[in-house]
Amino acid sequence: LALLAVAAIDAASIAFTTYKLSDVGAAAASEGARVYRRGHNVRETCERVAQLLSEEEPTARLTRGGCRIEGPTGMVTLKIRKQANTLVAHRIQWTKKFARVIVTETAGPPSL
Repeated sequence: LALLAVAAIDAASIAFTTYKLSDVGAAAASEGARVYRRGHNVRETCERVAQLLSEEEPTARLTRGGCRIEGPTGMVTLKIRKQANTLVAHRIQWTKKFARVIVTETAGPPSL
């Protein structure tokens, strides 16, 4: 019964981390699309996205190549990773990959 409780707590932690990271990623991608639309500067856009990400979720990071912008459309795609706060999942070799949450979010420029 205790093992089941620990597994449920870890699963809830991973789910909450995924939800939070997805929410922050969507907001950062939208902001990135807005910044790119204003100046068409890829470096400035990715720097702003990284800044917003560190403000909203300090332990989350963009993956390598995690900020991509489609020039013609202005679509910004972010790939963000974070380690979920689990009790045991991050300590066991064959469950570590489940505790490392990676989300991909895409947003386009605002239509207004």
